[in-house]
Amino acid sequence: MIIDRKWAKVFAVFHLNIDWAKVFAVHTLPLTVMLVRDLLPRGLQIGLTHQLALYDSVYIALAEKLNYPLITADERQERAASAEGITIKALTDFSPMA
Repeated sequence: MIIDRKWAKVFAVFHLNIDWAKVFAVHTLPLTVMLVRDLLPRGLQIGLTHQLALYDSVYIALAEKLNYPLITADERQERAASAEGITIKALTDFSPMA
């Protein structure tokens, strides 16, 4: 692979500013990995029903599948999720980090 000097500088700066310990520590978090392809059929159904973009409706499908509340500031997404029986948690319910 050939990288010109401009991009080499960008990559070098990017590389130097990353706290790699934090990046590699992500694997210790209790995360659930879901494949988008498993959510697409339901996400598409929700999107078509509520005239909502697929990227918004997939989050609704994810909340539904995991039985988690949906955290959103998007009013259209909130209305669609509520119509689908999803519990909503408003962003304003959270305190800003200090």
